Amino acid sequence: MYNLIELIAPYFVCFGVLSAAYIIWDIFIAKHTQPMKVMQVVWPLTALWGSIFGLIAYFALGRAATQSAQNPPMQKNEAMEMKQTSIAASNSIAFKSVALSALHCGAGCTLADIIGEWFTFIVPVSFAGSYVWGGWGVDYLFALAIGILFQYAAIQQMERLSPQKAFAKAFKVDFWSLTSWQVGMYGWMAIVIWVFDWELAKTSWSFWFMMQVAMLCGFITAFPTNYLLIRLGIKKAM
Repeated sequence: MYNLIELIAPYFVCFGVLSAAYIIWDIFIAKHTQPMKVMQVVWPLTALWGSIFGLIAYFALGRAATQSAQNPPMQKNEAMEMKQTSIAASNSIAFKSVALSALHCGAGCTLADIIGEWFTFIVPVSFAGSYVWGGWGVDYLFALAIGILFQYAAIQQMERLSPQKAFAKAFKVDFWSLTSWQVGMYGWMAIVIWVFDWELAKTSWSFWFMMQVAMLCGFITAFPTNYLLIRLGIKKAM
């Protein structure tokens, strides 16, 4: 199985980089800008770990948001119909909203893990005698800091709170969302390291492919947390 992973890893990692590059071009050069500015950073980072599937998600969800924002204003009767539909569906939360919220959280984790893994490659950090635990600790701190900034940007655009209230809410939201993402991510990497007993160098294709899989696991564990946060009114649906 490990030989198969070594074979396919370069393709998935390279597709991730190419997909991210295409999305950057599509947003900033082709001018398919996102209604929510922070998503212009979120989508390329999502493509890095999602590879070709991240690109598909961008076209399904990201481009859809762009096209919706570019539509002409609705007539009064259309607006009333939309309002009635919204009221009827007030007790349900769309899969799209939860997925976008989880991906928004995951983008901060992705950027933090890239920075953190290369930082600990250059400056090894040990915790409880383990460089793995030390690296994960550094990754988590980076993820929390970057994630709060991402949440702050989204909250300010959606709710227009004071900086103090926005940062407080960003921390409250991101702590739970990000921690649930990291649980899935670390859980997969723990399986790779201690169950499969694979020694993966941080300079190898296989390591970064396993990180892509770990991010997918993070998305799976963060999805129900984001649903609950939105359901309880702690986090605003995107």
